[in-house]
Amino acid sequence: MIVGQNKLKRQVDRIFKIFNKSKGEIKPHFFLTGATGTGKSFVINTLSKRHGIDFIKINGAALTKEGTSGNSVSKALSPLLTKARGGKPILIFVDENSSLPI
Repeated sequence: MIVGQNKLKRQVDRIFKIFNKSKGEIKPHFFLTGATGTGKSFVINTLSKRHGIDFIKINGAALTKEGTSGNSVSKALSPLLTKARGGKPILIFVDENSSLPI
């Protein structure tokens, strides 16, 4: 167990409960920071499955002004458009966002 991971799980679990209870009307935004290997992605993946929330993972390190690794932004986000047509709320998880000045 990583120090602080239980607290993280409780806080994210609470956010997901609010999101589900509001049927996606409340759209919380939050940042998880920490060293590589501390379980941020694992917690999001586990709790999103537990709450039945679909999610799309985007590698933030690959995002550029031109898109993702040279591709257009529309190509990078095409999975979002496909899932959004189902009408069910979606969690967008941007991992490895090294461009943020945190």
